[in-house]
Amino acid sequence: MCGILGQITLSGAPVSSEIFCKALRQLAHRGPDDSGTFYSTGPKNVRIALGHTRLSILDLSMAGHQPMMSPRTGSVITYNGEVYNFAEIRRQLVHKGYKFESACDTEVILAAYDAWGKACLKHFNGMFAFAIWDQHRQTLFLARDRVGIKPLYYYHAEKTCLSFASELTALASLHASDLRLKSDSLSDFFAFGYFPGSLTPLQNCYKLLPGHTIEYDLASGQLTLEQYWDPLKFALEPEFEDKEEVLLQRLEDILHDAIQKRLISDVSLGAFLSGGIDSSLVVSIMSKVATERIKTFSIGFTLSQMNEAPLAKKIAEYLGTEHHELYISPDKLEDTIAKVVTYYDEPFADTSCIPTSLLSQMTRSHVTVALSGDGGDELYWGYERYVRVAALERVRSLPGVLRSIVRLALKSCPSYRMQRWAWLLDSANVWESAIKQEIQPLVGLAIDWRALESSRIGERVYKALPHASSMQVSAVTDLMCFLPDDILVKLDRASMAFALEARVPFLDHRFVEFSLQVPHNLKRHRGVSKYLLRQALAKHIPRALWERPKTGFAIPLHEWFRGPLKPWLLDVLSDDWDWTEGVVTKSAVDEAIRSHMSCEANRSRLLWSFMILKSWGDRIGLI
Repeated sequence: MCGILGQITLSGAPVSSEIFCKALRQLAHRGPDDSGTFYSTGPKNVRIALGHTRLSILDLSMAGHQPMMSPRTGSVITYNGEVYNFAEIRRQLVHKGYKFESACDTEVILAAYDAWGKACLKHFNGMFAFAIWDQHRQTLFLARDRVGIKPLYYYHAEKTCLSFASELTALASLHASDLRLKSDSLSDFFAFGYFPGSLTPLQNCYKLLPGHTIEYDLASGQLTLEQYWDPLKFALEPEFEDKEEVLLQRLEDILHDAIQKRLISDVSLGAFLSGGIDSSLVVSIMSKVATERIKTFSIGFTLSQMNEAPLAKKIAEYLGTEHHELYISPDKLEDTIAKVVTYYDEPFADTSCIPTSLLSQMTRSHVTVALSGDGGDELYWGYERYVRVAALERVRSLPGVLRSIVRLALKSCPSYRMQRWAWLLDSANVWESAIKQEIQPLVGLAIDWRALESSRIGERVYKALPHASSMQVSAVTDLMCFLPDDILVKLDRASMAFALEARVPFLDHRFVEFSLQVPHNLKRHRGVSKYLLRQALAKHIPRALWERPKTGFAIPLHEWFRGPLKPWLLDVLSDDWDWTEGVVTKSAVDEAIRSHMSCEANRSRLLWSFMILKSWGDRIGLI
């Protein structure tokens, strides 16, 4: 995988090569094998700079060096990702008379843009974020893959400047003199632990949404944002009416092809294996289509109640993979946490980033590419919160008197968790419940949940699917928000911190489109989640090896903050919080610490968010 960076200034001010190269070095971990820059001056003294850091995966020669220029049009590309069907597209372009000098997909993307313009995107199957400087049209074209597997940030000062980068730290480095905290975006961060949609914590900096493009016209200084793929389109289609056996075969056919495409590589390749349904299905198919023995990697915990490693090992033994595992003790994690924080270019408070980072580090010591099972939970309703939303929906449908009795009973409970259910029951509809139940306890923080970006995304889904079930609304909202802005951010930053490319076959757009039309009773069937995926896995691995409750990557921060991590916690959070412009106050932080240390409540998630934000602010130069 790679890092990309670029800047266009319309003011005539030169792009400082010193500042630009310093910003590019912020992306060196994403591409340690090669780097390059391109500078040009356009009409009216417009200045263009493009940069690239390369992790060589296909065609390891210098023929794949970037930024790459088209010999036909002079267009220049800087690109991060993989287009897995590039060989098929290349054959189409050869028939059109195009000639190629390399064996990499970068040259194919550039030629496809030359041939089809923006319509080239409909031909691509893969994960990507790229920028093309169109010399002929005098435009900069930015694009991000359909689901948002690869990141793309941009800075826009209207009619004067557009910059972009794979990570926010590089963009911040490019505009260090103009860094300003976007304090109102912190509400979403504290509510959910990440920045949803186009939000970032910095003024004038945005994320390009999944399935979107930007065209920046140098003549006018106009920025045009367009959507070329929308999952709601497929969620709105009627459910398939085929029998279960037919749909199961279609699922396997698409997934088989998606995995086979993701085995194309000129470097060593393996897979993450947690022992759960999704990763086990990916590895089982890999082991059948790969020409070499598969390497698998899992992580374990010395705390037995949260350890899935022995189960993953049994599946690896059954499939005959070359299996590697790493066991984490509290001491190991404590030493690692402070370092892991630096891998994330924006505040990110999902604590599962810690084991994911350690897993990526171990995996990179053996292979350069790893397949992951991410995406199955959102597509086949695997999260327990979907069940909770459905339960709330049933209670809300009770007659008014009964509903009031249940609400009063919940409010009178001493348990905060039960009182929280009463708050959720006050929701007017499904999407309110889906959003509310994910909001963490916001002690001393004045946040209007209705103003949150996640709420707006949820409302859009709810309005588009007015007759949908609560589970469908929740899952589609997660596909558009939680998946790209939490799960895939975690995977990308953790893997790229060690120059490891992570590939996600469940998020092949053909599989996503198919899954959105699978009947609901084949996603959750008689209380069983991910039913159709389970049926597929049962063809490859005996059920006794994998049918069990999901545990996931849980970190006991609530205990460690009261024990070995307490001195570090108190030290990091000791300063004032004036720089957050009133969003966080010292009294709110002190109250969260007090209530957690006294065991009055578990505030570890909120304290972790405070620590992540503070560490990021220090690192990026806002404090």
